[in-house]
Amino acid sequence: MGQSIDNIIDQRDDNADIEIVGKLAITRNILGEEDASSLNRNRVAGLANGGRLANFESTWVFQLLSILRPDTKRSMVDSIFDNITIVNFNYDRTVEALIPIGLSEIYGLTEQEAIECGSKLKIFHPYGQVGRLPGYSTPEGAVVPFGLLDTMQAPVIAASIRTFGESIAESDVAMIRQAIGEARNLVFLGFGFHRQNMRLLSPLSNEGQKRVFATVFDMSSPAIAEVHEMCRTLCLAGNGGLPFSIQTTPQLSAQFLKDYALPLTAPI
Repeated sequence: MGQSIDNIIDQRDDNADIEIVGKLAITRNILGEEDASSLNRNRVAGLANGGRLANFESTWVFQLLSILRPDTKRSMVDSIFDNITIVNFNYDRTVEALIPIGLSEIYGLTEQEAIECGSKLKIFHPYGQVGRLPGYSTPEGAVVPFGLLDTMQAPVIAASIRTFGESIAESDVAMIRQAIGEARNLVFLGFGFHRQNMRLLSPLSNEGQKRVFATVFDMSSPAIAEVHEMCRTLCLAGNGGLPFSIQTTPQLSAQFLKDYALPLTAPI
């Protein structure tokens, strides 16, 4: 048996029915996890209590906004994500749901203002996502509220997701690789370092000195050594001999961003 639904679909590429049923299962599971998540429960409870989201400070999104906040005034909040790109290999929309909440809490934005500002954050989902959140203009396709599974929409949503064995649009790959090549700080949070995903990220060239940070929570020493080697290979791609650094840490994402705020914002 495969290790995951994605593996089974990839292994049984001779059977279209397995792909259809498998992707429907992924859709149901992801939306079910969104619905059962503390984010969804706390969001509903928060709206009933004046809009504040409980435990938001424990998330890595809060820590990211905390890093960006000192350099961003309320009048400049539309540009807060100008130098940030996220490549998200998951199907869920947790980041997209959290960002507007954080912006509302920190800057006092209305819901619509926060969504418009949050939608300017460049987020790539190479394998697709389970629908577009209300208020967002991308991706194309069905609008699906966070954690809401409409059985009538399920086939449409399922058709928009891809497994790792399927091809990704060349235009998307090119934009992702360009963002990686231009990045001066490259941060891996909770990343599995699967080889096919590292190949997808590998840029044709790297511009300027690069610093790589990676969380390796609960990884073995041999696995961490391989992470270093994969990051080294990525940094060497067309870099013309430019220096680079690689740091790994056994922390979870939120604690990493809290502890590494100064190194991440230090000039290169």
